[in-house]
Amino acid sequence: MIKNFKLFENKINYNYKLLIKDNTLVLYNDMIDNVLGILNLAQTNNDNDNVYYVASVGAEKGLGTKLYEYALMYIYSDFMIPSRDGDVTGEAFNIWKKFYNRNDIEKIENSDIFSDNFYFSLITGEDEYLDYSEKKEIIEYWNENDEYSKNIKELMIFNTKYRKKPNKEYIKLINESNNINVGNWIFDVDYSTFFK
Repeated sequence: MIKNFKLFENKINYNYKLLIKDNTLVLYNDMIDNVLGILNLAQTNNDNDNVYYVASVGAEKGLGTKLYEYALMYIYSDFMIPSRDGDVTGEAFNIWKKFYNRNDIEKIENSDIFSDNFYFSLITGEDEYLDYSEKKEIIEYWNENDEYSKNIKELMIFNTKYRKKPNKEYIKLINESNNINVGNWIFDVDYSTFFK
C-alpha cells in the first residue's frame, strides 16, 4: 500500500525519484522506502541500429506510462520498440498505442510489411522470421475475414521506433534523484512478482 501521495491535476502524483543503472530504471519512493516501478531495457541484436526494447517491466497502477516515457527520454537519441518476442501484454500495448498517436513522441514507421525487419510476432505469438509467402498468406486471410485494417494498424504500432526528447520534468527528476543513495540492493531484487 502506498501511503504518501497527493492529488495533482485530477491524477495521483506519487512522490518518487528515478534511479537508473545499467539500463534499469526504478521509480523509488524514498519517503517510505518503497519501489513503485521498474523497467529493464535491452538492446536489439541489430548492430546497425541503436534500438532498445523493454525486456521486463512492472509498476504500481498509474505509473506504467510514465515509466515508459522516462525510458524513452533516457535512451534519447536512440529509439525504443515493443518487445520482439510476441509477449507484449495488453496494458503495455495500450501504452504503445498512445505513443503512436502522440505528437510529442518521435516515430519512425516501418511500413514495408514484406521487409525482413517487419515483425508479425505480436499477432502470431511466434518469435521467428516469416518469409514473404507466409506474410502474404496472413494478409490474404485478414482480407477474407475483414480483419485487415485492425491488424495492420496494430502491426504498424508494433513495428514503429519511438523516442522522446528529455523534457523539464525528466531533467528535474534526474537532478533530484542524483542525491539519493540507496545502494545497489535496489537493482538486485527480482521485482517480477511484485506488480500485477
